[in-house]
Amino acid sequence: MRRRKRRWPWILLLLIVGGAGGWWYYTRENPADAAPEYETVKIGRGDLTKFVSAAGELNPLVKVEIGSQISGTISKLNVDFNSVVKEGDILCELDPATYEANYAQTRAERSSAEAERDLQRRSLERKKQLISKQLLSVADFDKVESDLRRAEAQLELMEARLKKAKVDLERCRILSPIDGVVVDRTAEIGQTIAASFSAPKLFMLAADLTKMQINAKVSEADIGQIHEKQKVKFEVDAYPDSFFGEVVQVRNSPIAEESVVNYDVIIAVNNPDMKLKPGMTAIVQIITGERSAVLRVPNGALRFRPASKNGPVTAGGPPSGGPSGGGGGGPAPGAQGPGFKPKQATDEKQLYLKPASPKDELVALKVKIGLSDGVQTEILSGLNEGDEVVLLQKPKKDEVSGTTNPFSGRR
Repeated sequence: MRRRKRRWPWILLLLIVGGAGGWWYYTRENPADAAPEYETVKIGRGDLTKFVSAAGELNPLVKVEIGSQISGTISKLNVDFNSVVKEGDILCELDPATYEANYAQTRAERSSAEAERDLQRRSLERKKQLISKQLLSVADFDKVESDLRRAEAQLELMEARLKKAKVDLERCRILSPIDGVVVDRTAEIGQTIAASFSAPKLFMLAADLTKMQINAKVSEADIGQIHEKQKVKFEVDAYPDSFFGEVVQVRNSPIAEESVVNYDVIIAVNNPDMKLKPGMTAIVQIITGERSAVLRVPNGALRFRPASKNGPVTAGGPPSGGPSGGGGGGPAPGAQGPGFKPKQATDEKQLYLKPASPKDELVALKVKIGLSDGVQTEILSGLNEGDEVVLLQKPKKDEVSGTTNPFSGRR
């Protein structure tokens, strides 16, 4: 029993020494007044390209749907898919038997009306001689004149019907209205066409596939940046290469789809090797600004705000929108009050330079910014090449691990 009583002071002494050693080691590794560490980047020069992304469909410059204005059965088919045609070439023919018979009948009726008119003319000449000798009453003479006018009107009617019958007969041959390529065909030999209400589509012709266009849908938020003659870079799934074009038209007609408003932007594309096909989906980048060999800074440096002494590490909110292209940090849509005024865009931002000594405070600096591609921003003034700016403040070890000093008294 005495030996056990003698061991207790030694055990208590070891516990005190161990606790003191642990406290010393912890405070050495995690000093309360340790200087914060920062991740920085040196300012350099490079190129910047700002663009608006959109999707669109490749189409021929001129696309013509060809149908039949008369009903009938297709008896001949002269072209197929991808056939090259000239203006006036016969694409297909309808069975002309019915229209030939109608034309012959109408022509005979016209000849009959012409003979009747000639008869009435000779009759009028005879009646004129009789009335000059007072051998015919005025009423009978007026009737002969009326019969002549009726015969002439009937002849004009027959001539119009004959012309219509001739046009219908000529329409049995479906002709190409342009020089181009057949990109679609629905006509088949033996197919019966009923054109009572509308002309059924038989062929689709593209004028010239070496010159095409993209109909790109650009959102209303970006349409203000789009202008004619801007350069365009685009890709299609069929090829790994990039293609280029130029904006030729910005249409003012809105396209509303599920409460989203877009505008049609027409992009001219050269296709000399015929790689691009009508209907392909193009992922478009419309270049709205370019800069070469300019001072640029990562956008994270413009968003960085140093942490408060008693608060957690923070990178701050995003800078307000401006030429840099950064998003606004204002309240969500619908949260503004009736007196809310949106913050005006500015081309001046604040960032922080790395302090000369770890114990020193960060150096706040106002800079004037220019173009931004969403990742980096052009610096117009306020910085020099080689300056070191702060991107973020590194968290302390206990903040990273989620633990706290048990001896600090903080929870």
